[in-house]
Amino acid sequence: MKGKREEKKEAVRQKILDVSLELFESHGYEAVSVNQIVKAAGIAKGTFFNYFPKKADLIADWYKQRATASLDKARASRQDSFSDALFDLAQQSTAIIDDSNTVWRAKIIHVIDTPSIQQIEQASDNQLRVYVAELISTYNVETKVSPEEFAELFASLITGTIREWVNNGQKEDLPAKLKHTITLFLKCAT
Repeated sequence: MKGKREEKKEAVRQKILDVSLELFESHGYEAVSVNQIVKAAGIAKGTFFNYFPKKADLIADWYKQRATASLDKARASRQDSFSDALFDLAQQSTAIIDDSNTVWRAKIIHVIDTPSIQQIEQASDNQLRVYVAELISTYNVETKVSPEEFAELFASLITGTIREWVNNGQKEDLPAKLKHTITLFLKCAT
């Protein structure tokens, strides 16, 4: 059970994040300064930096919350087949982009130089791999590679497809692109 102090710290951290996200959506990530965030949140600049060493660390917190929620939603969903479960997982992954395209694009840009984003991406990809391996077992699917290798390839396939879509200006229907890509992958790997 959390004490009052931990609850208060968590509430301040969430307030900073929520205010930041509102500003990012209104003005764009790059246009918002830490000074604007602290003013809008009604906190001291030192308080901001106690929680977030860099502005980009806000993105890491946002991504951690959204990635966890999307995987939880996929886990709670019951699908009739292995392929439907994979399609659903991919669909849940795209919900992160739908939640905030502005912050998603900033994540893609700042992952290169922000260790906290890199760590969250790595942890999220690992959780995705574990879940895919569980799905293989649950649906009793025979794969041409080990369940761990299949899961690793699937995670790379999903993240790669999403990044390609972002880098190409989001011109295609992402869910349709993911479904097509997953279908091809399943033909090769199962």
